[in-house]
Amino acid sequence: MFKNDGQTYSGLVEIEGQTYVLKVPHARNSRLSQRLMSFFRPSSAVRQMESMVQLRQLGLRTPEPVCAGERRAMGMLTDSFLLYEYAEGRKATRDDAALLTPELLRLHEMGYTRNDPHAKNYLIDDEGVVFIDATLRRPRLFRTMRLRRELIRFTSTSPTALAYIPDRITSSWAYQLARGFTGVTQWWKHTRRRLLARLKERAGGSSRRKR
Repeated sequence: MFKNDGQTYSGLVEIEGQTYVLKVPHARNSRLSQRLMSFFRPSSAVRQMESMVQLRQLGLRTPEPVCAGERRAMGMLTDSFLLYEYAEGRKATRDDAALLTPELLRLHEMGYTRNDPHAKNYLIDDEGVVFIDATLRRPRLFRTMRLRRELIRFTSTSPTALAYIPDRITSSWAYQLARGFTGVTQWWKHTRRRLLARLKERAGGSSRRKR
């Protein structure tokens, strides 16, 4: 078993001598917002399988998908799973930026984002980089901006990746605008957390005084 918490279950299973990875997205299966969205789109497990197929068609490496399944009640998702072949390799780290950055840029050049581009979502083996846990999207509106925002998210956790991004990208108006917008959203995210923490602290203090 790799992981088993409120978010995800993932572990190895063996079928007829072949090793596979079984993944069950607990949080996405149980979260109300995700269930409501499931009326209009497939489960995250099915979308991830479709992304693995797409990655292979684009010439990028990812484990061989086997199948995905979902259970619904009255059209609403209640459970899902993904099964794919186990891929040998070590988990990538931020120190692998020289290998990861060109592969992410290749995907972006084809017009796709991968969602959650952090280094932990790649494997490194003798042949190079393997994409894992990717859910591809091909944005139609503000495509360049969204591609650059994902690149900035990647460099925020792997700063050395900046050395492997061409100047034509980092000096572009889209990159600079995306960086400014990302800074604002990060500031608001941290500010909101602090405000909520203070409100919670005050509410707790008021409750204690009443007692």
